[in-house]
Amino acid sequence: MWIGLHEPTEDQLQTAANAFALRPLAVEDAPHAHQRPKLERYDDTLFLVLRTAVYVEHDRLTATSEIVDTGEIMAFTGADFIVAARHARTAGTAPHGASARTATAGTRRRPTARRGQGRRPVPA
Repeated sequence: MWIGLHEPTEDQLQTAANAFALRPLAVEDAPHAHQRPKLERYDDTLFLVLRTAVYVEHDRLTATSEIVDTGEIMAFTGADFIVAARHARTAGTAPHGASARTATAGTRRRPTARRGQGRRPVPA
């Protein structure tokens, strides 16, 4: 199960923590952005903090134009779930997964290689 939360409240995170038995210490960090990237293990659950960056389009660049917006993704993963909390610096950032849905909107499912028929070795 995948649960994606955009700038979640403490109550939303607590609901997820209760449902998936997440460690309180890790859940305390998730509503607040500005953490350093890290990976922590709590028994059978991993807590991951990632920094994101997105290019910002401008009609005209100036010396004070910001060309990169940053954000943060905090994810709790277990054997059968992931809870991702996304924090973005600007409201213009697309909701989690929107770019992936847009990028794959016109594609169709393709057959995958069978065992032993995968990639061929590259000649030296």
